[in-house]
Amino acid sequence: MLCLAAAVFFAWFKSPLSQPAIDGINLFSPWPLHRVVDYSDLLALCVLPLAAHIKPKAIHLQATALICLRWALGCVAFFSLCSTSVYRGFFQAHPAMEEVYFGESITVKQPAEELLQNLTAKGITYRVDSVMFYPVTNQHNLFYKIQAATDTSSAWQPVSMKQDSTLYVRREGNLFYLIPEFRTENRTLRNVRFTLSENRKKTKTTITIQMFQADGLRGYV
Repeated sequence: MLCLAAAVFFAWFKSPLSQPAIDGINLFSPWPLHRVVDYSDLLALCVLPLAAHIKPKAIHLQATALICLRWALGCVAFFSLCSTSVYRGFFQAHPAMEEVYFGESITVKQPAEELLQNLTAKGITYRVDSVMFYPVTNQHNLFYKIQAATDTSSAWQPVSMKQDSTLYVRREGNLFYLIPEFRTENRTLRNVRFTLSENRKKTKTTITIQMFQADGLRGYV
């Protein structure tokens, strides 16, 4: 319907029939209106059937506004982080010196729950945790700040860093299992730490033994 109306208006405007209307507009308009009567211009009407079959592209104003807002917030966040304070370094914490890193994995065709039930049936106790405490062993210039009771002065007392570390760093990570003691034919393993990872169907489980402690074995270096 819109294309038909446009065709009728264009044919009328390019014909002498539109001259009285043009003259009337020029009497009141500060900008003069002109047109040339040229019937060859009517060939442009051939594109109207094609235009009638073209579907206009919808503009989703809400989605466009959300995209612009995200980019604006991203730029603000980026420049805000760039102007933040400098990262404050922290001393490194090492695992316990007697811990032996193993890092080997095996996959069995059993769900994790069944594996844990088998451990319980064999009398092997375990616990679930996600927190580890690492001793600080690579720092020798640590001090306590002691505030004086009578004035605003303060004193510094060195931290005693012996074989058993005074300071520990608490780190929380992924879930793991810990067996306090596990006896083999030749050795007794302590604090055996391992993780369980199931596949999507929960038909297979990957057991990763991360670390343990044992007498006579070399620990962390």
